[in-house]
Formats: sequence, C-alpha cells, structure tokens
Amino acid sequence: STLMRSSAASDVYKRQFDVVLCMQTFHHYPNPEGVLEEVYRVLRPGGRFLLYDMYVKNRWMRALENRFLLKWLRMGDVHTYGRSEICHLMEKQGFFQVYWNQIHPVMFFCKGKKP
Repeated sequence: STLMRSSAASDVYKRQFDVVLCMQTFHHYPNPEGVLEEVYRVLRPGGRFLLYDMYVKNRWMRALENRFLLKWLRMGDVHTYGRSEICHLMEKQGFFQVYWNQIHPVMFFCKGKKP
C-alpha cells in the first residue's frame, strides 16, 4: 500500500514501511537530520530510503547559492547538498549501503538501507 504524508507526521508507527521516497523536497527542510531520523524510524529493518533532489556540482557555486543567492531570492528554507554532505547525513543516521549518483546535470539520486 502507499501512504503519502508530511515528513513531519509523527503519528505513523515505527517500522511500518519497506520504502520511503523523497522527491525534490529535501532541499526545503530546515532540519534535514530530523527528517532522516523520522524516515529511519518508520522504515522496517532492511527498508530503503530513496532520495531524488536538486544538485549543483561545483562546490563553490553551491556555497554561493546556499549562502547568498537563495537567501537573496527569499526562497525560504532552501539548501542544496553535495554528495559528501548527503552521504554523511545518511550514514550518521545509521543507513548503510549508501549509494549516490548524479542522474541529471541538476539532480541526484541517493539511497540507503536500514540495517
């Protein structure tokens, strides 16, 4: 079955899902660690987190975008992530077999498995 809801929904039971999919929203979360904690909580052991999001390859451009451009445009809580940042966040939360791939000039795909 499929359930769509806010990443902040706390009424979902622990270890309920085999897969959690996040598409083009992760860069808007002001607390990415909290989102990953909730994803990890609702996944069953062996469950997978699939993440598709925007990507800026050049780290200097990404830093410029995150520190100045996105704030100047008043786009709210927006932060673009590099490969090492996303992989670190996922591994820090406890995911393993973390895989990351750039799938488009401005998009990446990342997945991790819950032990």
